[in-house]
Amino acid sequence: MTRSKISNINIDNFINTNKEDNKFQKLLFKYIDEKELKDSDVYNKVHIDRRLFSKIRSDEEYHPSKETVILLGLALELNEKEMDDLLRSASYSLPRNNYYDLIIRFCFKEKIYKLTVVNNLLDNYSCKLFNY
Repeated sequence: MTRSKISNINIDNFINTNKEDNKFQKLLFKYIDEKELKDSDVYNKVHIDRRLFSKIRSDEEYHPSKETVILLGLALELNEKEMDDLLRSASYSLPRNNYYDLIIRFCFKEKIYKLTVVNNLLDNYSCKLFNY
């Protein structure tokens, strides 16, 4: 076999045995259901476009940005552990080595969910703000 055939067989096998379902989508809608919220309650609270939210709900291949995951966590008023779980389900984290991620972590730890307050804290440390 040629090197490319071996690689393709190996990579296909690896992908097929390691690919997971969209855990982010399942976990997000689990949290929404547990908190007895409507979709519109969530996306309106943090100014996420309705069409984007619809894509998150219907497209199993959709992969959100880290910012979108954080905004959804704020809308759902998740605690720090729940937020870590939601971020991890989308292959993100809040490392403890930069101001932005530490401030976001602080907000979830201290139950600060209002976007204007979060942006003020980020602005105090010259971090990127959420647009809305």
